Amino acid sequence: MTDASVSEKMQKLATIAGYIGLSQVLPANSAAERQDLVLQAQAELSAVMQVDKCLASLENGLPPGPYHSASGETANLFDGRLILLRLRLAHTRIMLLRPLMARFCLSHLQTHQVSPPAETSVGDRVLETCATLCVENTQKLITLIQECSRPDRTGIIPWWYRIFYLRIAMLHLVAAMLRPDVFGTMVSESWNTAVSVLGSHEHLSLSARRCLDKLQMMWQRVVDIHNPPTHEAPPSRVDYHTGLHDVFEYLGFDGQIPLFGLDDSAWLDNVDWTTWSA
Repeated sequence: MTDASVSEKMQKLATIAGYIGLSQVLPANSAAERQDLVLQAQAELSAVMQVDKCLASLENGLPPGPYHSASGETANLFDGRLILLRLRLAHTRIMLLRPLMARFCLSHLQTHQVSPPAETSVGDRVLETCATLCVENTQKLITLIQECSRPDRTGIIPWWYRIFYLRIAMLHLVAAMLRPDVFGTMVSESWNTAVSVLGSHEHLSLSARRCLDKLQMMWQRVVDIHNPPTHEAPPSRVDYHTGLHDVFEYLGFDGQIPLFGLDDSAWLDNVDWTTWSA
């Protein structure tokens, strides 16, 4: 694979990501209305399958990782572009599947559903599969960042890319824990890995520490909702659902654009953008 072919794939991927973003823009005026639209069909399954097929065609032919074994500065720069391409592929799939993950996680929080249905519908199974794929691509982000991270400013990709994608991944792990019955075992190890890797970046920027503290607070909030401390009374059904809906809103599930909380840039305040290190 040549550098030119990587550039071509990057351009095609940017076009696909732009299409996904535009297709998920919601014109509603209120958070409640936007959430209803998400639940109805923000990401139509046939369109999702078509876009995923395009992403798979871009991914085919990429050399397998890890990429840090190459020698020489030129090889290192090329490997950096390859791993960045893989990161963007995983992130784009997350963008594509996030509305379906939101629908799956929110569907069981409807207060009128006192008891689960006796049979799982085909639609519910499809939603769960798409939500699982979203979580798997979140785990892929973490694995890729772990492979290319070093304890100093040097690395196969710039350190601020690593923080950015770790934050995206960890936000989605928090969201996945809103359904611990499905994702609890699946995401716990990935969360611990992400905490460790992000923690190793603390000395590079104050934003890394702030970002990690905020994410851990959100994670603990969800854990406490599902398993309240022993000295506290269990929450009522209304309080339980309200607490989880509050987490969804905080994560950006009800946003007009599917940034998943990324519009909150306060964590970037202390990033030293003047220091470039590949």
